[in-house]
Amino acid sequence: MLAVVVAAAWLVAPPAATAQAADCGPMDVALVLDTTASMDAALDDLKAGIGGVTSAIETASGGDYRIGLITFDNEVQVRSAFVPGNKAAIDTVVPTLSGPTGTNLPEASDEAVHTAVRTLGVRPHQSGGFTAGWRSQATKAVVLVTDALPGGFDDLHGPADLASAQAAGQAAFDRGIRIHAVHPPNPADDPVAVGAVMAGYAGSTGGISVTGTEIADLITGVVTTCRRTDAFVRDAVADVGAEPGAVASQSPDISLCPGQVWCAPAAEVTADPGTGVFVHVRMSNAGGGTSVGVLKLYRSLFHGNGQWPLQWSQIGAVPVSVPAGGKTVVLPWASVVADQSFLVRWVSGSDPMAFAEGSGISFNVRSNNNVAWRRIVVNPEPG
Repeated sequence: MLAVVVAAAWLVAPPAATAQAADCGPMDVALVLDTTASMDAALDDLKAGIGGVTSAIETASGGDYRIGLITFDNEVQVRSAFVPGNKAAIDTVVPTLSGPTGTNLPEASDEAVHTAVRTLGVRPHQSGGFTAGWRSQATKAVVLVTDALPGGFDDLHGPADLASAQAAGQAAFDRGIRIHAVHPPNPADDPVAVGAVMAGYAGSTGGISVTGTEIADLITGVVTTCRRTDAFVRDAVADVGAEPGAVASQSPDISLCPGQVWCAPAAEVTADPGTGVFVHVRMSNAGGGTSVGVLKLYRSLFHGNGQWPLQWSQIGAVPVSVPAGGKTVVLPWASVVADQSFLVRWVSGSDPMAFAEGSGISFNVRSNNNVAWRRIVVNPEPG
């Protein structure tokens, strides 16, 4: 489990991002804004400064960006799905924002984050769908701006709402999406409790949590702080992580072993069906600090010709921190006797895919050092 809720605070594992010069590559940014009456002053600042925010995103992304806009009070409203290069549209919509006030201080912030992270369509208490999807090769960020505790759609705050917020953070982490939390403190709502929730969102996803009233400047600062790391799995012994690579051969860093100690990769292994064995994945770290993400494991009977993702089945996933020098990750697996291929994908908010994944595995492996594969025949034990 990535994080646990204790009262109104989260205990989180991944480190927070550290500032550096903006060089974000392609960007997908979802602005998730509280539009209730207590946010009027903060929203006025954002309305006045939205052009600076969108210009900063445009510059940091080199012009390759999409901005989504979701607002909430007791309900969620999708104002804009992801659209390429939509600075002008966002600059036009944000100054018009207003909304009904909630009858109580808790608001549907957790549900709005779920909408953004999970790209949810129209549902009860939500108008508009956010279904364009996040790009695998983009730096992905949700920017949550609120002064209230999460309250779901019932305008009440309790343990279930903290659990919902935690689940939204977990879903973001699993997808390589960072949540940046911007908190304009409101004395009428417990600012310490709200601050703890906001810090939990950010800390559990590698994002940044900030407090203050100059909302436009704060959003610009967090969304263009793109701490980049580069963890990878080699495609060949001489692979140093270049993207795109020269080959898409079988990885020397994927091995199927009878125990939790690394064994040399082999083309064939023996194991009775259902026997617990272990897939070992050696990860390298090319720099940029500790890389935090999720290592996902898949198998297919179609090998290098298997269409992605239709002909691959996920069989494991584990949150991982990869320090300088690298790390070996061990995933348990109930063996299946077959001639099959294993695929690993590294999903990280600070280390997105270099190129958008297509249906061809060879292209994905060659283009992205986050993706590697190996073919292994599993034979039954003799006798």
